[in-house]
Amino acid sequence: ILGVELREDGSSVEADIEGKRVSFRVQIPGKHMAVNALGALVAAASAGADLEQALFDIGEFEAVVGRAKVFEIPIPGGGVGRLIDDSFNATIASVRSSLEVLKVMQPRADGRRVAVLGDVMHIGPDELEQH
Repeated sequence: ILGVELREDGSSVEADIEGKRVSFRVQIPGKHMAVNALGALVAAASAGADLEQALFDIGEFEAVVGRAKVFEIPIPGGGVGRLIDDSFNATIASVRSSLEVLKVMQPRADGRRVAVLGDVMHIGPDELEQH
C-alpha cells in the first residue's frame, strides 16, 4: 500500500501490485479492509486473473453484517444515527481501524461519536497487554 484515504463510506487506495501502480476504491470503511482488499488483489494477480477486472470487482464488494458494515439507525424524535458493526470475530486491528473510521465520520447537527466495545476474543498470549 502506497497510500490510503479513509472516508466514512470507504477508502481510496494507491498500491503497487507486482510492479504496477494501481488505484482502487473499497466501499467498506477501515484500513484493515483496504489491506484485506489488497491481499485479494495480489492473490488474483498472482493466479493470472485480469487485474483491471479485479480492481473493478473489489470496488463493488459490499460489507456483510458484522464485518465493518455501516447501518443507518432512526433516532426517536427525528434524525438518523450511523453504526459501524464490526462485531463478528473483531480483532485489535479491526477495532483500531473502526476507531479511525469513527474519527473521520462527521456527526450530524448536534450529534456525537460514540464507541461501544465488548470483549475482543482470540487475541493470544499477550491478551492482557493488548487490552
